[in-house]
Formats: sequence, structure tokens, C-alpha cells
Amino acid sequence: MATTIRYQGTPIHLTSKRQGVAYPWGGRYQKEHYRVFITIEGKRVQFEYYTPARMMTRDELISALHCFLLDVYAYDANTDLRDFAKEFGYDVESKECRTAWRGCRHAYEKWLGIKNCIEYNRLINWLQENFRV
Repeated sequence: MATTIRYQGTPIHLTSKRQGVAYPWGGRYQKEHYRVFITIEGKRVQFEYYTPARMMTRDELISALHCFLLDVYAYDANTDLRDFAKEFGYDVESKECRTAWRGCRHAYEKWLGIKNCIEYNRLINWLQENFRV
């Protein structure tokens, strides 16, 4: 699946590639595993996305972008592990907390590589106002 959305005149290209079926985070529920690619002005990053949806639709792809940006925000607003744990209700010593915090940090670092002039928080708001995310 591929789609392009325009944010403030800048095209954001989204594509996905199905990776198979997975049981993410040690869960009991089967999810479809996709690799999602974001391309902005020739710069590209990818991230893993899990969904119960068998087929990736345009709406699901835009929702995946939204989820990625929320991870970017989660780290940017809570760069300290203790702050992150407090904000999201984790035990700071737990493996789950460190795994989630590192995942959000990784998303933040990826976003820094492609962000150009787009502020992620404004893009999050725009996605929420214009799409079903």
C-alpha cells in the first residue's frame, strides 16, 4: 500500500510492506506485522507497525504515521527515563519501561533525520483534525 498526503504543501509519502504475522510484546493476540516507510523531500525512514488489519488501507497507513509521531512526542516530552515511567505508569526498573522508552527514543532519532521544516506536534494535530486516527 502507498499513499501521499500533503501537509502545508509538503508531500509526505507513506508506503508499507507486509512482513507476516507476529505476536508482539509477548502478547497472546496475533497481529499483522508491517514495515512502514515515511519519505519527506527525499529523506526516508522506516519503522515496524503491528495491526489486527489483514490489509493495510490508506487510513491504516495514516494511523501508523500518527502512532509513530506519538512515540516521537513521548520521548521528546520525557527524555529522562524516570519522567517517562511516571508519565506512562511504568515501574522505572521494569524491562517494559526501558523497552518502551528506547523504542520512543529510536523513533525520535529517526524523525530528526527527516523532519526538515515539519514540526511533529503540529503534524500530529493536523492528522487528528483531518483524518480518522
